[in-house]
Amino acid sequence: MSRHLDSPLARQDPRLDISDVYLSRGTGGTTFVINVNPLSGAGACHPEGVYEFKMDTEGDAVEDIMFRVTFGEHGAPRTVGGLGGLGPPKR
Repeated sequence: MSRHLDSPLARQDPRLDISDVYLSRGTGGTTFVINVNPLSGAGACHPEGVYEFKMDTEGDAVEDIMFRVTFGEHGAPRTVGGLGGLGPPKR
């Protein structure tokens, strides 16, 4: 999903909007932060939305790490999964 309602799907359902993504290196590891649409209200995340963040750590334009984030209904536990060493992407 693109940022700031860039995609047609995010314009149709603001709960899918990612407003900003931040990635920074710290002394003890890496910090990864996403902001979602603050105007969506209490049920701010779509219960069927899947967000995948793919990162290239070797500079070869191939994702090496991928985080998949899903959200249930409002108040339900959040699920975050991280995969490392993905190998070549499946096309």
